[in-house]
Amino acid sequence: MFHVKQWRNMLKLKERYPVEITGYTSDGEGVARIDGEVIFIPGVIAGEKCVIRIVNIGKTAAHGVLETLTEPSPHRVEPDCPYFPRCGGCALRHMDYAQELELKRTHVHSCLTRIGGQTLASLPITGAEQTDGYRNKVQFLSLIHI
Repeated sequence: MFHVKQWRNMLKLKERYPVEITGYTSDGEGVARIDGEVIFIPGVIAGEKCVIRIVNIGKTAAHGVLETLTEPSPHRVEPDCPYFPRCGGCALRHMDYAQELELKRTHVHSCLTRIGGQTLASLPITGAEQTDGYRNKVQFLSLIHI
């Protein structure tokens, strides 16, 4: 493992890197690795290959943004909301409902086994009968210049 200073020098802010998305964070951001170091990218789906741009380099991880999608997932869908992703109310509108359920099932299973110490062979999940039109949350970025 590299020391923080060493790996931080390997990644360059604003540089573009080709990556493959290998998983998700608890809030649905994609996870990729560059030379073993973790990069978080919103708006991507596990299995996708893409080019990202590094926008933040922290002590333990970096953050990137999607620049070019080179191999999209079969689970990628066109978001049905004209405000996605700007409003922040929904984080997963770019993936189909089956992938969203799998993301949530995997997250709950991981929490119960890793954090809760439970032994579970599998964890079934029941999806909603109606998958659209139930959200009433909107988050808008407010910039105040003083």
